[in-house]
Amino acid sequence: MDTPTNEPTKKIAERIWFAFFVVFTLNIAAFTLIAMLMQPLWYDVNEFLISMLNIEFNWLVLIIVLTFLVLGYGLYLVIYHLIMLIKRRKALPHLANRIIPFPLVLIWNGMLILLIMEAGSELSIVRTQLEHISPILILILIIIASAVFVILLPKITDLWAKAKVYLELFKKEERKVWNPRNKAIIVTLSVIVIYLMFLIMPFTFTPSNVVIGSLPDKPQLVAHRGASHLAPENTIAAGELAVKWGAIGWEIDIAISYDGIIFLMHDSTLERTTNIAEVFPERKSDRAESFNISDILLLDAGSWFVNQDPFGTISDGYVTQIESDSYIEEKIPTLAEAINFTRDNNLILDVEDYRPSNNHPYYATYEDILLDQLNASGLGKDIIVSSSKPLADPMTRKCGPICPCYMHSEGCELVNTQHGISNARFKEYQEENISVMAWTVDSPARFSQLWCLGVDYVKTNDLHILSTIEKPSWFLITRNYYIGWSQLNISIVTISGIIYFLLKRRKTVQIDK
Repeated sequence: MDTPTNEPTKKIAERIWFAFFVVFTLNIAAFTLIAMLMQPLWYDVNEFLISMLNIEFNWLVLIIVLTFLVLGYGLYLVIYHLIMLIKRRKALPHLANRIIPFPLVLIWNGMLILLIMEAGSELSIVRTQLEHISPILILILIIIASAVFVILLPKITDLWAKAKVYLELFKKEERKVWNPRNKAIIVTLSVIVIYLMFLIMPFTFTPSNVVIGSLPDKPQLVAHRGASHLAPENTIAAGELAVKWGAIGWEIDIAISYDGIIFLMHDSTLERTTNIAEVFPERKSDRAESFNISDILLLDAGSWFVNQDPFGTISDGYVTQIESDSYIEEKIPTLAEAINFTRDNNLILDVEDYRPSNNHPYYATYEDILLDQLNASGLGKDIIVSSSKPLADPMTRKCGPICPCYMHSEGCELVNTQHGISNARFKEYQEENISVMAWTVDSPARFSQLWCLGVDYVKTNDLHILSTIEKPSWFLITRNYYIGWSQLNISIVTISGIIYFLLKRRKTVQIDK
């Protein structure tokens, strides 16, 4: 039987455990939110997990399902123990519930750290997705703040009433520095200032969907590795689908074979996108650059896409049966083939080159070989490269996100940047009439934001989605945005005031009765 002396200790322990359950649940909720907002990156994350665990499985779906189960468990712990505390019943959790949350927190925080490390700069998608829905989030916060303000008003009124009663007493005792009126003033001003901070939040944080002047032109689409969610990446088939879905250009990744022929390939090995394990099983993990072009051309670079349907575009009907059948035995193209296809279809060619390792026979001459071949194509400014060599002068030079003042000194004609740089920098480029290409954008929400920010080109895997978008998901002219929020704030404050006076009147009537 509990003694009176340890009863207070038990109550403190119950509250500590309840606070821990709240923190635990919020922690899992944060992981869930980040994971859901990163939806455009799910395929890449799953590929990372497969390569790390070396088991072909949809690990991300499993993790998300388990995350929702753990989140439900956390909500159960919070709600159940809150009810027990309110009813003043025994709220000390079961031994199992005091043990299980600790390993779960360690595991899920470990996965969060791994997710952040793997996502790198692409983690900016979380920020941009939150920004996209920020008006709704801010509106909810203002409504909650208004409700809290209405609840606190009677307490503030009581504080002033007590200050009036006791003021004379404090004057007689000559306590002029801290008296009930000073306390009432400080509390009142603090509450008003905090409430005003919520009300002015929309004016201090303007989302990228708010445009100055008229809406810019829709960004032109560049197919990332070709239409890589519709066809095997870095193949002519991917280029053909890019043309079909209205891309003005395609980005290709290139490497050089051991015998000096440049071909299209993104990964350092051939395992993911070819049948190398069947054709050369003993060399399946060797670097792609270690193969002669004759061996590379033996590989099937299309069947994996048909068999796995990695993005669900075949099952969803975006890829026809005829198209998917044609992918079987698709070959890895050489740069020469890619150039011919680009010329025949009047496309822009964005070249992403990967220098071979320093023990490769063409390590020293690789860049010159590449630029000579690109120059011989006659595509000129329709080729986009990152080289600073004089051989690249006839082409369009791209560079990372640098200050506009350095553009000319760096010989840069196009800014090629990850889409998550600041809105201010994007607007700066727009004001300076600098062409910008943002990569890799597979979210309609982010595409809408970049459209409003005046980006000229967007590299995407999801041509079939972004090409059909006729206007941003939402946008407002600056003046309309500020007028709208002003009207909303006035309405919310007015409604809050009416609710307060109605509640006060009802309370007065009940007291009179």
